Amino acid sequence: MKAEKTSIYPIIKNNLNKISIVEYKKGQRFVASDKDLQEVFFIIEGVALVECTTRGGNKFLVDIVPENEFIGKISYIYEHNLKCDIFAKTNIKLFRFEKNVFEEFYLKPDFIALFHRKCTRRIYELYKTRMVRELFSCTEVIAYCISNKQENNVCNIKAIRNFSEIYSISRKSRYHSLLKLTEKEIVKKMGNTYEILNYDELHKLAFEVKEFLEDE
Repeated sequence: MKAEKTSIYPIIKNNLNKISIVEYKKGQRFVASDKDLQEVFFIIEGVALVECTTRGGNKFLVDIVPENEFIGKISYIYEHNLKCDIFAKTNIKLFRFEKNVFEEFYLKPDFIALFHRKCTRRIYELYKTRMVRELFSCTEVIAYCISNKQENNVCNIKAIRNFSEIYSISRKSRYHSLLKLTEKEIVKKMGNTYEILNYDELHKLAFEVKEFLEDE
């Protein structure tokens, strides 16, 4: 996406001298949990990954944030530090708002309306993601993924991995779900893809997940 096409551009275009554009390579950390930086970013191109590390050293995924969204230590606005690390999941380009600049924009009604609309939507998506994992089995979620991401009755394993990451399905759980679908002859593994053999059974498994996720 070009900077001019982002939803924030009409609001900031007359003040671009106050905002910098930064780029990071895939895998690069650009917000560190142990640093007291209070910058806020807006993604122009690419995808960011938000992670948190437990006291025991285990990492877990918090969110995957696409382009045209705010990201950063937004929790500081609520006087709290959630201590998350943010990485570039792909090569990424962002608008960077330093703390004082963000606070200046935060006084503008059109900016604050966009900010809260974007943040509210992200929170809604996080709730929905968490509910999927609690309401449905891994096999049902993987079945939905295959039926949703398939092209010509074939689903690429990369699409399944990416989907599993979003819904916090571990590699082990994904493996067992795919094995179960294979043993029931609902799908068949072919190299880096899974071919659908029994669409009716796949649809039955995926139906309630589909109904939940696609009910607008």
